[in-house]
Amino acid sequence: MPDNSQVRQIISDVLGVPAASLTAASSPETIESWDSVQHLSLVMALESSLGVQFAPEDIEKMRSVGAVEAMVAAKRR
Repeated sequence: MPDNSQVRQIISDVLGVPAASLTAASSPETIESWDSVQHLSLVMALESSLGVQFAPEDIEKMRSVGAVEAMVAAKRR
């Protein structure tokens, strides 16, 4: 099971921000590079790196780092 540091590293890589700067509250409102295109890139990176699949309704709920981490954890159970 991936830990949050692995998830945050993927987010960091996709969005081009330091992993250390990410918090559970980090979101498209606080990260300038997190737009709709990067959101889809993030989803694809998570799916390919972690071997999970997200439904469209899951993707819509992934609006913060904490929400992404929770969604990945739920998919890995």
